Amino acid sequence: MMTEDLILTLLLRSYTGDSGAYHEILQWLQGHCQSQIKTGLRSYKNFPKELRDDITQEVLLAFHQVHQTFDTTRSFYPWINSLIRHKTIDYLRRKDFRTQMSGVDLETIKDFWEAEPEQDPVESQDTLGLLNSLPAKQAGIIRLSKIEGYTNKEIADEMKMTESNVKVSIFRALKFLKKQNSDHRK
Repeated sequence: MMTEDLILTLLLRSYTGDSGAYHEILQWLQGHCQSQIKTGLRSYKNFPKELRDDITQEVLLAFHQVHQTFDTTRSFYPWINSLIRHKTIDYLRRKDFRTQMSGVDLETIKDFWEAEPEQDPVESQDTLGLLNSLPAKQAGIIRLSKIEGYTNKEIADEMKMTESNVKVSIFRALKFLKKQNSDHRK
């Protein structure tokens, strides 16, 4: 397991164009992703290895697309584990494994997922406080979207809204939270 400090060092070096550092992160991420997926889906004994490989490729592609948006003042493991979990669930939803594999329930996958490293309690309280500062409906939408990994369509169906209204609510809530967070840190 690579340490947070080493990952952040390699990440910062990759931002400056060090392709060796970027390659090292991708090599580590491939193994970490395989391990996380295997652990997350451990109750499904017959889950094909090829599908784990497909999900791993999707995670690597997503990482390539968003790695420069990572806030290096935060912990890396919770961020990457969340990306892996969301990409796995997205893949399974797209492929509709609920009907193809007996006994696979997307909601129970979350229960089997390997716990992420402990978060700083102060940071957790701050995040919870910020989330609770939103109106109840917006907070619910953010929880479903950003924490539970629901799609905008699923949120719209559950909350009896249009997808457009869900998108607008998410945009406004995130804008508000970003402002609150920056005000809170001053």
